[in-house]
Amino acid sequence: MHTVRTHPGRKLWIVRDDPDEPTLARDLRYGRRQRAPFVAVPLAHDDHAALRQRPNGGARIGHAFVIGKKCERRQAGARLFGKAPAQPCQLHPCKVIRQAMSSSPITPDSPAAQNLAHILARIEASRKAALKPAPATTLVAISKTFGPESIRPAIAAGQRIFGENRVQEAKTKWPPLKSEHPDVELHLVGPLQTNKTREALTLFDAIHSLDRRKLAETLRHECERTEKRPLLFIQINTGEEPQKAGVLPLDAPNFIHFCRETLHLPIYGLMCIPPADQPPASHFALLAKMAREHGLEGLSMGMSADFETAIRFGATHVRIGTAIFGERPETE
Repeated sequence: MHTVRTHPGRKLWIVRDDPDEPTLARDLRYGRRQRAPFVAVPLAHDDHAALRQRPNGGARIGHAFVIGKKCERRQAGARLFGKAPAQPCQLHPCKVIRQAMSSSPITPDSPAAQNLAHILARIEASRKAALKPAPATTLVAISKTFGPESIRPAIAAGQRIFGENRVQEAKTKWPPLKSEHPDVELHLVGPLQTNKTREALTLFDAIHSLDRRKLAETLRHECERTEKRPLLFIQINTGEEPQKAGVLPLDAPNFIHFCRETLHLPIYGLMCIPPADQPPASHFALLAKMAREHGLEGLSMGMSADFETAIRFGATHVRIGTAIFGERPETE
């Protein structure tokens, strides 16, 4: 079962065939629109709920499933195409599916669209092969060093979550893109300087690189000032490399406790970048073990060369750039 999730606090939608209620929808696998009898019903709390509701039937539509009783599906139709009412579990409609049913142009033959389809197929195959994958795996398309002309085809092909390494670069290219596509989410996956925290909270919906106390304290101050609650990952230096950012594994328990219990930051998970000269599996296993021990759901791990291994160890977010956009342009 392939599930699209844009954010752990966003609503998942599951879709089912209903010949009585045709709706214009997109087939996300091929990037084209088609007239099809789709309606939607919100998934109550988690992916396992979908499996429990399977006796009502279900069908795969692109990257989604539709299940639920007919009366529930009829009531949910308006929610998908209009504003979804608040649910007890505080979830919201999946932005990917909402955008896929809009009238924005699609370029299914662009390299970005073809690469996205290939990567999504590999993600799904890896999830099926894994003994215990995460309930959902989010693709973060890393667009660092690429300009808007390279990013727009990926947006048109359905991608809605992007990652950047630097605040300054994101500030120059993303405000116009987010204005054109307000449902796009932006994740910071590179190091964050303390003096850039205020700008980062303005631009980014998630930060994957929390790695020191001073930054944590600054984030808390800015979160209180702006009332923003970005998704936060603590970066763990699993290889204990001196040239690389991240909390050392032995220091991680105290730092996690400090962020959660003292500063009350919304820590969602852990992130790591394994050493380039070592097999990544042991580092992914270590990160997954640490997350379990601290009751953290998120695991941001895996890039273009090793994301399939990361999925095997329960990655909730994979950060893929080169496999989608191609080789990065050289920078001085």
